[in-house]
Amino acid sequence: MERQQKQQYEAAIAHLENYHGHEFSYEEAIAKIDTGLAVESGKWRMQLDDKGRLWLGQLRPDVSYLWMRPVYIPPILLDYRWHEIERSTI
Repeated sequence: MERQQKQQYEAAIAHLENYHGHEFSYEEAIAKIDTGLAVESGKWRMQLDDKGRLWLGQLRPDVSYLWMRPVYIPPILLDYRWHEIERSTI
């Protein structure tokens, strides 16, 4: 079961990394989030909730997202290239 979960996780990561669409910088991603869109880069997602609070999601091994309200954005995410996605239910 653990091996199957790892395979599903790796397949999900491969899919996320292969589909990019139009990519943009972190600064552009934040501007898009402010208009109500959601963005993704690899295993990371960002979007606002219905109260306008920023949420950061990280893909977990069970192929679900762990959503958190960040106190700060990990600096490595500032260099990532982002693309638009459909909003998630948080």
